Amino acid sequence: MVHDILRVELGWSMRASTRAAQKIPDEWEALCLAAHARITFDVRIKTIKHPCLLVNGDQGGFSLLPSGKKTWAERGAKQITVHGHDEKRQMTMLVASSCSGELLPFQTVWGGKRADSLPSPAADGWAEAEALGFKHAHGDTRHWSSRQSMKEWVEDVVIPYHSRMCSKYNFAPEERMILLLDVWPVHIAKTLEEDFLPWLKATYPWILPRFIPGGC
Repeated sequence: MVHDILRVELGWSMRASTRAAQKIPDEWEALCLAAHARITFDVRIKTIKHPCLLVNGDQGGFSLLPSGKKTWAERGAKQITVHGHDEKRQMTMLVASSCSGELLPFQTVWGGKRADSLPSPAADGWAEAEALGFKHAHGDTRHWSSRQSMKEWVEDVVIPYHSRMCSKYNFAPEERMILLLDVWPVHIAKTLEEDFLPWLKATYPWILPRFIPGGC
């Protein structure tokens, strides 16, 4: 009976685990309410004039050759081989959208330091990605967003988007906007002048960085 409910009614099946459940803070409701109140204050008091000027960005990791932990094999087989399971190469994609529904160009982040570790102009789809404004950057020692890649994202993606919106709606060139991010250490670092937050404040003081509470 329970099996039928899970399989037929819920559409569930036995699956291999892909990740541990994230630990949500006990006070998550209060944290989210406070974050929402802060953004509401910015919109009303600091005058964010249009939903297009509230941008939310987030990173996600992608395997270049996705593979699962399960595969089809003969019943009773003792040794099961999953091809490509040891493939570990990944890249990070930074995706952002605005409250008005605008999707900003993607930034991909790759490991390595040389130009040939980035996507090749000879790759399929390169011209289309270029036309859409996609950007490619190096991470630190791995494929994760770095201090430098975040600065490049702001300058190569966020600023051109902001300029387009200001031109479209006849706003001032330095019209205030909110940039909503998570609390990734690179995003919130402010010990050194070259860290992301001090750099953002000094270079683009009209961009207001705001953060989603950790674990929420």
